[in-house]
Amino acid sequence: MPILKASINDVRLTKRRTLRNTANMSKIKTYIKKIEKAKTKDEIGKLLKKAIPLLDKAARKNVIHKNRAARLKSRLSLKMARTAA
Repeated sequence: MPILKASINDVRLTKRRTLRNTANMSKIKTYIKKIEKAKTKDEIGKLLKKAIPLLDKAARKNVIHKNRAARLKSRLSLKMARTAA
């Protein structure tokens, strides 16, 4: 257990940040799974419009690396392009 007041506050902050980051990652993973299971181009498009801002925000907040966000967006967009209308 931390003894210094600053260390105690750091532990509290870390818990809060971990919860927030976990929630954000969970949302991202959920959208990715939904997009992977989607059958139609329209369905993928709707999900993609919600997923891309989440990925951008996560990259901006350093939850995930910016290159990972770009890679995921690219792969998901490619899935939409390859899906038959």
